[in-house]
Amino acid sequence: ILLILMLLNVDASFLVDGGGSGEFTKIQDAINASEAGGEIILLNGTYRENLMVDKSIILKGEGGPVVEDGSASAPIITINATSVVLDLAFRSKTMQNRKFLAYLMCTNSNRFLISANNNFD
Repeated sequence: ILLILMLLNVDASFLVDGGGSGEFTKIQDAINASEAGGEIILLNGTYRENLMVDKSIILKGEGGPVVEDGSASAPIITINATSVVLDLAFRSKTMQNRKFLAYLMCTNSNRFLISANNNFD
């Protein structure tokens, strides 16, 4: 019984690959499907999305993935949760046309870590 309880408490991990070899091709779909404490691994590529992170998760890049803004009227990433880790790069290709100047917006959040945001052309 203890083993079953331990298996039920395992944090889920999802793989995102824009090319289709992961469980998801879009990061936001993986965020929506994840549970608090889960990890989402992004494979190399450019993901054109505006993300809403509303639970405690880890977004980890492997191979240098980049999140670019999908819309110039919203932040690239909005964090509305505690204990979020962003280990990936994000950038704007439309800075001159942005109506919303923030790349990252944090609301009702604390204890977050951003690293590896250095993948720029």
